[in-house]
Amino acid sequence: GGAWNSTYYFHPQDIAADNRTDMEQEMVDSNFISVPVYVVSTSGSGTSAKITSSIRTDFKELALDNLKMFVKDSEKMAEIPSGLTSVTPSSDAVLTQAGSLVYRTMFMWNDYNTAGRPCHTTDMTGMPSLLIWGYGGLYPVAMLNNVAPAQMATAVHASNAHRTVLGW
Repeated sequence: GGAWNSTYYFHPQDIAADNRTDMEQEMVDSNFISVPVYVVSTSGSGTSAKITSSIRTDFKELALDNLKMFVKDSEKMAEIPSGLTSVTPSSDAVLTQAGSLVYRTMFMWNDYNTAGRPCHTTDMTGMPSLLIWGYGGLYPVAMLNNVAPAQMATAVHASNAHRTVLGW
């Protein structure tokens, strides 16, 4: 057969119960199963596939006004070793191999505002960013890079009331 590329999306319920994290199990128990935990790309030919990239998203629970939400905590990218063995192109084999890889944090969602929107993030270099939400908290209106929440609070003398208005 010819060469091909394929992308697999694995949701919390796709992971064997004994391999799930506590948060993944909580997501399954709460029927929050539509978002992928792993996105794995493969390439191959015939009946042999190699993982070319794998991204893992970890989630955390956020409680807002008696509403339980699952929000992104971090996004991690797998370090693909050069001698990674080929697997059969089946979702079970790909998920097993993806789960055994070493992942490096690329992006973190550190804090969310009272509407459940991200307001403080950190990238893989450790650079913090603040998102400011406007139009009633519906749309991001500014992203301030290399600014930590304490620096912003000092710069605008923000009280908790100001933080709510600014959306962070």
